[in-house]
Amino acid sequence: MSEEVALCGLLFCPPSIDLIPKFRYNIFMKLKDFVKEKKMTIKALSEKAELPYSTTNDIVNGIISVDNVGLGKCKAISDCLGITLDEFFDLYNNVIKIADGAEVVVKNHGYYFQFEDRDKYICKVSDYNAKVIEEIATWEYEDIIKEREFQEKARRLMENERIVLSDEEE
Repeated sequence: MSEEVALCGLLFCPPSIDLIPKFRYNIFMKLKDFVKEKKMTIKALSEKAELPYSTTNDIVNGIISVDNVGLGKCKAISDCLGITLDEFFDLYNNVIKIADGAEVVVKNHGYYFQFEDRDKYICKVSDYNAKVIEEIATWEYEDIIKEREFQEKARRLMENERIVLSDEEE
């Protein structure tokens, strides 16, 4: 069987796990790691916060954005973890900055690339995709920049061609 896999609609040959930097293992798991450090399970946290398990699970695992969760739910979780709401939001990082206003945002169970007027779905949230999402978004950003550069060169060539044609007509 081939090592290539379809990832986010692209044919992708995954790198060896050893080549993926450890700090990038899962960018969105700071809150999940904090819950583990507190030696709590998601089930115990949901019971203590008096929230449905599925809601607590989705928040802790970064499946839904806290923007789509009521402040009361975030406060209940932060209280159970013994942290302030500010600390909770610092732990819950659902945005990866790529460059010049380009970022990846987690929403609706997926990763979305946002840049200027673009809001493009990349792929679903998963442990494996979290390992490579920054690279995929960087490729997306670089493609946009290259396309802009190409369009600018084409525009300049068209202007130069018009100048040459008008000089020949005189």
